[in-house]
Amino acid sequence: MGYVNVFFLSMVFALGSVLQVTGALPIGSDTGALTFDANKNVSTASTPHLVDLSTLCPSIVVDLRYAGTENIVRRKLYSSNLALLVPEAAKALASAQADLQKKGLGLKIWDAYRPLSVQRALWNICPDRRYVAPPETGSRHNRGASVDVTLVDANGKPVPMPTEYDDFSEKASAFFANISEEARRNRDILQETMTKNGFVILDSEWWHFDFPGWNSHPLLDIDFEDAEQMTATMEILDNLQKAGSRQIVFVHQQRSGGLELIAYEKEPTVWKEMFRTSDVIIGRNGFAAPGQKKEGDGKTPTGIYPIDMAFGYLASIDTRLPYRQSGGDDVWVDDPNSGNYNRWCQRSLASATSFEFMHRKDDLYKFGMVIEYNTDPIIPGAGSAIFFHVWSGPGGTTSGCVATPEEFIINILKWLDPVSKPQIVLGKLRGI
Repeated sequence: MGYVNVFFLSMVFALGSVLQVTGALPIGSDTGALTFDANKNVSTASTPHLVDLSTLCPSIVVDLRYAGTENIVRRKLYSSNLALLVPEAAKALASAQADLQKKGLGLKIWDAYRPLSVQRALWNICPDRRYVAPPETGSRHNRGASVDVTLVDANGKPVPMPTEYDDFSEKASAFFANISEEARRNRDILQETMTKNGFVILDSEWWHFDFPGWNSHPLLDIDFEDAEQMTATMEILDNLQKAGSRQIVFVHQQRSGGLELIAYEKEPTVWKEMFRTSDVIIGRNGFAAPGQKKEGDGKTPTGIYPIDMAFGYLASIDTRLPYRQSGGDDVWVDDPNSGNYNRWCQRSLASATSFEFMHRKDDLYKFGMVIEYNTDPIIPGAGSAIFFHVWSGPGGTTSGCVATPEEFIINILKWLDPVSKPQIVLGKLRGI
């Protein structure tokens, strides 16, 4: 899993807010050429257009200096050593890495995407435009289309370069002449490789490269922990799209501990968020570990499952899914010893000692969908009757199903289309 193509949702990028174009940049500055109303250009979109470079190209060495203390402020400012770039820049960097490997060299990343909140922290520590871009304009790194890199040998060890990172002397200039021959040769190789793959050199810093169109991307303020979860989401979407699915529902636990449901639909070139709610409940004992769901454990299975059929009490409902009306004699068998285990059948015909009525007095199954967990093949005792149905209310739980308010269920049923091969993703995103 690597490059993913995903849409910034609910994002407004106001090109009309550009006020002026400034001139040359001071040494050590990456403020860029645009001055604008930052409030109009800052995005905290929940679905960032960013790619994890370690996933896309594992051979690139990632050593983010702000994830440690080897930086201008001598403080750790990043919560993770996670290098992220917009997709087009990420693909170009992977191509540059492939070119360098042919020469027995490789890239080490010192910085890539930087949250705007970190830029504010940098400015508070060092409010000097010669060294740090002010948060009103933001850094080029805040847009995810710029990268700071150096060279390493085939074993990942540094090779001689003009200066160390964040050196603000004249030697840091991309074209400073008074350096060793070996450092000049390595700098030239880096610059030639990066420009061949589309990057633009920043005159004031030999290690800094911008991808064309960097200033068309919005400033981002998404922390690394959220970004890591988002990239996992996008990787799953990308893989499911390759399998033909175009409607995906996610139910996962947020860092705050609460649950969240998000539904996406693939439009011609982008994934669009269709629904989002925190009004969702799962099994009373949370999510089962992958492959560990058992009958009667009160846990919701972790994994990715089709949504193929709807059910309910009415003769017909507004849905494109195949629909089955439930009656008083309809049950779902949860007896592992029955030949009808994890199947819908009539009570009068079921050879089972345990089952669920599909037409309940509490109306929790008034509208619902079957989550195709343990249905093909059916493994006795691995769990049964996993539905997406009407909830009992906030603070409630289920025996293992997913449940939301009735109105939300109705809207999901209207939206789902079997042609789009809908799937539901349950549990922690990493490891699914």
